[in-house]
Amino acid sequence: MHKLKFKLGILLLLITVGCQSEESNIENMLEDTPYFDLKGVINQQITQLYHRNPQVEVTARIGDSTETETMQKDSTAWAEALKLYADADLNKPVLLDQYTVKDSTLEDQNLLAKIYRAKNDNEAEIPYMKVVFKDSTSNPRYVEALFQEVNPLYSTYRSMSLHFDQLEGDLRLTAYETTGRQKMIFKDSVIYSTKGILKY
Repeated sequence: MHKLKFKLGILLLLITVGCQSEESNIENMLEDTPYFDLKGVINQQITQLYHRNPQVEVTARIGDSTETETMQKDSTAWAEALKLYADADLNKPVLLDQYTVKDSTLEDQNLLAKIYRAKNDNEAEIPYMKVVFKDSTSNPRYVEALFQEVNPLYSTYRSMSLHFDQLEGDLRLTAYETTGRQKMIFKDSVIYSTKGILKY
């Protein structure tokens, strides 16, 4: 358990190096969200997770080393675990009109996909996001996003995904995963990942 907590701490450090979240009163005042409300969905899930208290099997990998542990999290731990995904929300004032939106339908599965691409994908921290819905846009089932940051000191790229399902009439998070690569100046690249599978 201590080894896994250490690995998760290292992963969090790798992920957050150079990644600063900006909070804005303007953002909080927005009544409508032009893009998928990822942050709102995650906040709703954190509240639900606190009340349902599921077990989560977490696998953390850094390089060739892997650790797996099953645990239960309180609301603070869930907020910390999902903050990375909430920070990928596109509804920040500075991002308005910065994305194109493409809709596609998979009729045989009643699935609707919305694909968001940054108009300037070389400079955007979130160049791409895809959200798959079941039957309607009020029922998300899968979210994936890419994050990138490059500067003279380091470069970091990561892929993030969230999986949802309808259980007993409620939308529930069933899995989350992040896989990334970070390269710091004068150091080798580090490949890392963390995956959580929820058990209700």
